[in-house]
Amino acid sequence: MGNNNKRNGALIALFIILLVFVSIFAGYKFITKLRPDVDSKFNEVAQDQLGIDIEAIREQRQAERERKKQEKLARKEERQRLKEEEKKAEKEEKEDDDDDDDDDDDESFSLSAALKKKLDEPYTYKAQGTRNYEGPKIHVAGSYIFNTNGKILKDFHEVERYNLFLSMNVDGSEAVVINDKELFYLDADLNMTKIEDEVRGTGMCYEGGYFYYTKEVAGVPYEVYIYDVAAKKSTKVGESNISEAAISPDGQTVAYFKYDAIKMLYSCRLGEEPKLLDTGTRVSPLTVSNDGQIVFYESFDANDGVYCVHNGMKTKISKEYIHAAYFDRDCTQILFEEPGKIKYYRAGDKSAVEVWNHSYYNYKIYNVSYMETRCGFERFILDTDTFADVLTIDDYSSYYCLKGETPVMYKLGGDNVKSYNAYVTFGDKGPEYLYQKDGSVYRGYYDGETETSELVWDSSQNAVSGFVANAETSEMWIASYTGKAIFYSKDGQDYVKVTGDDYKPSYEMQWNPLDGKCYYISDDKLYSVGDGSEEPSLVAEDVDWFSYAFSDVDDIVCYEIKGNYDEDYVVVYDEILPIK
Repeated sequence: MGNNNKRNGALIALFIILLVFVSIFAGYKFITKLRPDVDSKFNEVAQDQLGIDIEAIREQRQAERERKKQEKLARKEERQRLKEEEKKAEKEEKEDDDDDDDDDDDESFSLSAALKKKLDEPYTYKAQGTRNYEGPKIHVAGSYIFNTNGKILKDFHEVERYNLFLSMNVDGSEAVVINDKELFYLDADLNMTKIEDEVRGTGMCYEGGYFYYTKEVAGVPYEVYIYDVAAKKSTKVGESNISEAAISPDGQTVAYFKYDAIKMLYSCRLGEEPKLLDTGTRVSPLTVSNDGQIVFYESFDANDGVYCVHNGMKTKISKEYIHAAYFDRDCTQILFEEPGKIKYYRAGDKSAVEVWNHSYYNYKIYNVSYMETRCGFERFILDTDTFADVLTIDDYSSYYCLKGETPVMYKLGGDNVKSYNAYVTFGDKGPEYLYQKDGSVYRGYYDGETETSELVWDSSQNAVSGFVANAETSEMWIASYTGKAIFYSKDGQDYVKVTGDDYKPSYEMQWNPLDGKCYYISDDKLYSVGDGSEEPSLVAEDVDWFSYAFSDVDDIVCYEIKGNYDEDYVVVYDEILPIK
């Protein structure tokens, strides 16, 4: 009871003090409002006796109130702007979906006015490529690694293709490969050096001489290292718990995803501290520039899509997963395919530009070296600064080239050129193509402004059943079902018959880039033939048709045995190798 009385007394005393203080303050405000001279006297006393500048304090508080007011107004305006942008994005997305529905109903793609204008503008195609390496090059087919000197590594032939983690530099002069968590380095002569155990991921840099790898160390979750080939030295970069990584073209910088309590994306250059780029989402870095200021990456969490970080600013360039991606040599530009669209983006741009509104295409690279950043995932770095100068695209029906620094797609040859009966290359002035029409063969040219064509095989002589050409389209092999033979021509010279009387016409023909010959199937037998200076060579019997091998070599010869759909073989120089 006594304690309660004391507590009540203290509360009453505190209330009286507060009431007196409020009364004095209210009286002060009332008097100074009526008598400004009193307010001035108070200020003088405070300044002289206490050193307090009440007027300055008032101005400071007024300025603070005004600042907060402006901040509140700015936040309100920002919220309004974001709402408007969200509504605009939803509207555009709905319009895009409506456009996609319309496109599905109409096979012809209706170009926007801006794209039509760009298509009408002339474009001058330029020679690209800066590499001058002339030594042996490393290639892969199935799970066989070989070089252009004819040496073949069969150490990994029992490994499934997708489990063979192999990465090469842009010249194809160096490679790294993981087999059963063991990391090996390969030089151009396919000399193999073991680097590490317990390795999870690896990637050779574009220039060569350096590669990264991630490994588990003494039970510590994965760490990332950069290996200097010349110095034979590994250097740890960044921290632990690394899941995915990418290496810069010069091999001095890595971007990596760190999976901890907080998901984080970093870039780190050798000898420097890591730089945090993004948090809160699971990502996979695609490429990183030499200075680490530009990183392209994919996100696989709630914010699915493709992003670019440029000088600390993050831009979402796609809300979808991507099927294929192509980067320029400096990793500042990307041409990519998402479901339903092909898009282009340059670091620093506000958003990606739509190039075409369909997807599921084949892409072909011409006249420049290139490397795959991650084996089997169709992510490539090309030795170019302009995609239009080195790429064509086909949609399993027609061929398209690109025009412009910011590219648009141009349909080659109109409705005459079909992907199943045409061969495309790049000449001095732009795309060139061979195509078959009404039993004849024509050569077309496009210089970025006009198209021309010329007849190269007249059906009045012998109707064409099929033809193949080398990469430059300077050599051609034409099969004629009326002439019952294959005819060969080089550089527009007269055609010569290169097969004998036992040839049975077939549509199954393929040019082999490894030996420069034409391979064809006749009467269930696989043959090869060159310029006619030698008789056709029998390669294999009981052959059903040409099959497909996973390879970095376009059009490498692979075939399937008749009656056995699981028995495929790849032709690597003089050897016939079984593939899984």
